[in-house]
Amino acid sequence: MMALIGMYHVYYGRIRKHAPGDVVLLAVGLSGGLWVGWSNTTSVSVVSQSSNLISLRIPSTPSSPEWFLLCLYGHPKKSQRHILWEDLKSFAASTTSPWCCVGDFNAVAFPEDKSGGFSFDYHAAAEFNQMLDDCRLVDLGYHGPAYTWTNKRKRRFNIRERLDRAYGTLSWRSFFNTASVHHLPRINSDHCPILLNTSPAPRRISNIKRFEAFWFQHTEFMNIIREFWVISGDHSSFASKCESLLTQLKNWSRATFGHIDKELKKLMEELLQVQGLPPTDENLQRINELSDKFNEYTNHAATYWEQRAKSHWIRDHDRNTKYFHTRATNRRRKNHISSIKRADGTWTTSFEEISSCLINHFQYLFTASPTAPIMPAFRICHHPLTTEQNLTISLISKIATRLTGWKRDSLSHAGRLQLIKSTLASITVYFMSAYLLPKGVLEKILSIQRNFWWNNSEDHQSLMFTAWSNLCKPKMEGGLGIRIPERVNTSLIMNLTWRFLTQPHSIWCQLLSAKYLKANSFWLEKKHWNPSPIWSSICAVKKHMQEATCWSVGDGHHIKIWTDPWVPSIHGFRVMGLDHAKELVNRVADLIFHDSRCWNEALIFHCFPTHEAKAILSIRLSAERDEDQLLWLKTPSGNFTAKSAYNLLSQREPSSSTNSTDGESFNWKGYWQLKGISPRVHLFLWRILTKSLALKSSIARFNSSVDPSCPMCHLSLETYDHLFLKCDIARQIWFGSDIGLVIDRNDPLTNLRRIFNQWISSPNTLEIAKRGCALLWTLWKSRNRVVFDNAQIDITQIIREAHRIYHEHQAPPIFHGLNNTLIEATVSISNQNLSWEKPPPGTIKINVDGATGNNSIAAGIIARNEEGMVLACRTFFDGCWTGKDAPIEAEANAFLKGLELAAHYPNTPSIIEGDSKMIVTYITDDRLLFPWRIRSIILDSRQLLRSNPLSSVRFVPRTKNKAAHCLARQAINCKTSNYWILSSPCCISEVLASDDLISVI
Repeated sequence: MMALIGMYHVYYGRIRKHAPGDVVLLAVGLSGGLWVGWSNTTSVSVVSQSSNLISLRIPSTPSSPEWFLLCLYGHPKKSQRHILWEDLKSFAASTTSPWCCVGDFNAVAFPEDKSGGFSFDYHAAAEFNQMLDDCRLVDLGYHGPAYTWTNKRKRRFNIRERLDRAYGTLSWRSFFNTASVHHLPRINSDHCPILLNTSPAPRRISNIKRFEAFWFQHTEFMNIIREFWVISGDHSSFASKCESLLTQLKNWSRATFGHIDKELKKLMEELLQVQGLPPTDENLQRINELSDKFNEYTNHAATYWEQRAKSHWIRDHDRNTKYFHTRATNRRRKNHISSIKRADGTWTTSFEEISSCLINHFQYLFTASPTAPIMPAFRICHHPLTTEQNLTISLISKIATRLTGWKRDSLSHAGRLQLIKSTLASITVYFMSAYLLPKGVLEKILSIQRNFWWNNSEDHQSLMFTAWSNLCKPKMEGGLGIRIPERVNTSLIMNLTWRFLTQPHSIWCQLLSAKYLKANSFWLEKKHWNPSPIWSSICAVKKHMQEATCWSVGDGHHIKIWTDPWVPSIHGFRVMGLDHAKELVNRVADLIFHDSRCWNEALIFHCFPTHEAKAILSIRLSAERDEDQLLWLKTPSGNFTAKSAYNLLSQREPSSSTNSTDGESFNWKGYWQLKGISPRVHLFLWRILTKSLALKSSIARFNSSVDPSCPMCHLSLETYDHLFLKCDIARQIWFGSDIGLVIDRNDPLTNLRRIFNQWISSPNTLEIAKRGCALLWTLWKSRNRVVFDNAQIDITQIIREAHRIYHEHQAPPIFHGLNNTLIEATVSISNQNLSWEKPPPGTIKINVDGATGNNSIAAGIIARNEEGMVLACRTFFDGCWTGKDAPIEAEANAFLKGLELAAHYPNTPSIIEGDSKMIVTYITDDRLLFPWRIRSIILDSRQLLRSNPLSSVRFVPRTKNKAAHCLARQAINCKTSNYWILSSPCCISEVLASDDLISVI
């Protein structure tokens, strides 16, 4: 195939003598034109042809089916290129046979396919990639330099692009899996010839010795003949002289020319290597030298094959001299201005007038008065391209490339889901972590994701049986956990803002603070005029940060009372105070007695209204001096995570309806934790449970011509419960399987969702749920074969296939003999120690426990010696604790009170026991992060434990902590705090007697 047919039609006319079959489309001027030729051994038929496209049908062979070859030339004007794209999409929609297309597309797909010149045109590339996506075309790749076209100019004026390409469908690629595309060296054109090789060609080796005609092309050839003929003299016969001369010429040819084909290949490889280097002066000069030498050897090869082919068609081919003439002519024509349009609309070809017009134009341009305001123009152009859009628009092409149509067709819904998630995480995270992307870019990314999932294109819209918002909900709420790009972007910028707030001494934070904040508070600072994209993004998410950012009071020196958030129990975490208070106090440290580590209550009530004063006094101060810490209230530890920020943004959406149907909630947590089934089957069952399958009854709502009846029994509508449960075929399958489920078709309460909810909610029926998934999958596949292939239902085969699928994904059996022995031994030992144990001699054991109720927390503490005698009992009640974290706060407070009691026995070893293993770990392991709500309690507990080396903290089961538990419940019921020394309340008498009795036994 060749392009640019027109000025060289005489030359191609000669070539056509050698090609018995061909199609020619003449060029218009210097652009366009196609010529396709084929040998007489190939049976090729022309399907269609247009100004830029020739479609050929290639007949089938024993190794490949019938396929189509499309030879094309893209229009050089962008505005006209869409015509070819539409032709390709029409062809793709009209055939299911394998096909490929090759030619000069005159389009660049990705930024890396272009070097030099104007900036990359993302909009033109998006149209090109969209066409490839709609046609399901795969890039066949290439061997050789990356660029197939160059303008052959030097230095910064040099432009290189990959315009010549080859694409194929997946089916074509599967049949020609060894096909390769080669970028051949540019010799007489500004384009690289591209070679699509569908199969390797056999090597032809000839050992016949003969006189070579190309020897005449060497300047020293005749001198060698004369010297040999003179030196040989007249003593030898003519035949022997000729034989000796031929031998000497062969040696000379081997030393001078080498092997023609090998030398051509060597030159080609070297030329390809140099053409792939940057266009420096040295490299361009080297390219010219190699091109000249390549032309020389090409002439030798042409003569070589002309001598053997005995054909005259190749004699008059284009010689090397035209390469230089054409290159010089094209350069002169491109740089030469032959005519120019005057201001009055007429044209002139006079050199003097052309110069005058150019001078006058630029003089007017730089000396004229200011033009009219530009804003009226932007009122017409409603969406000007911003800098951020220009920087991030490349994301669209990258994501579209990753989520191409051929991948969509070859992946199941489970594969599509994984690819959507990985694409958003890997490609966009760098940009999204730096600044907020334009909404247009985010909406386009979301559109690409939706189209990839729903199998949509510009020309085809699939039916959607569930809302996209349901797919974006968390898995625990019945969704698939697909993240919305806008929320991901916002959560990542919130992470950047958190770093700005918590790392004030880093260089970038100091720079932003000095430029925008100066000495002002971040929370009250207004948006600056013309800020940087990073600072503008940080300011945009400030309102989201204010919802969950609060200071934890340590020494109070870093917290500003009137601007910073620091009171968790007040809405917005900020205090208003009284009018006169702002002149009295400024920092939270001003409200604290630092020696006793307590609040200055008199000053607080003097500066704040009553409700704010009580909220401040409810903040517990740690006895240990600690620095103030900024907390993120949406995580237990107080550390910021992008996941928690995303969840915060998602909570503003209306509640999901996928978690409940007909008033019943579904155990989605148990469903997604179900192991031993393939991801494809897992997602298929999700589509059943959320009613997002393409059942006939669902399709009939959009298309009245579709028969909504069940394709297996034709007795009822094809609903979810009927198809998978109550159809006669389905009932026989469920009963005949290993599950043996009997289904009453007349029971309105029997539905698939309720059955699976019961199975996955009990550990004893998880295996039944797995078998049920396999049955549903095979039943659905059989139903599809009935609908699309007119197959017959085989109940036995369905059950057998479901049995095979179930066992395919089960883990191999593990030997549990030794483990069971250990477990039995452990159980027997634990059964012997279910009650309180006396401490070692000379040791005090202090049992602690917490309790909650009625928006209050309480603690119970009891201390006993080695004889079981009660040394002290205490109960603590606090009615100010509310919220979901109250239980852990109660347990932590109980351990703190126990350590405080142990401090009264400084010279006696003490053991503090409680039934909260989590609190024990927080106190004993300094490396662990703990919930921010109990920060001061844990810090004080650690300090008490360090100050009393004879004390230890450990975990015990609830059965060994009954006395402390009863004391804590007593405090909740009585709502009071009490203290007993060497005695105990009557409410724990029975527990103490039981503990003492069992300890004695």
